[in-house]
Amino acid sequence: MTSRTSGAWADAYRGKWKWDRMAWGCHCVDCYPSNCPYRVYVRDDRVVFEEPAGGFEPVEAGVPDMNPTGCQKGASWSRMLYGKERILHPLRRVASAARASSSRSPGTRP
Repeated sequence: MTSRTSGAWADAYRGKWKWDRMAWGCHCVDCYPSNCPYRVYVRDDRVVFEEPAGGFEPVEAGVPDMNPTGCQKGASWSRMLYGKERILHPLRRVASAARASSSRSPGTRP
């Protein structure tokens, strides 16, 4: 009988969770309430995964603290960072807005 925690599949799974270094990150400017701190795990100079970090002091004794903070927008930041839809260079206008709106088909969205 083979062990359930050894073998090629187990090594591949463990390899997914290895990283070179950990850094601190924050994703969004002016997020409420706190510009949530994240631990960002980096392998080969690319963000591999992130996790919300609890670094805030309690506000008052008896009041629940806000640790850890984080939202879906922040948790998906590394996927947006390397996504195919990310614009890496400024776009160039090729037509004026008046010509673009007149060339649009009726019933299409701007």
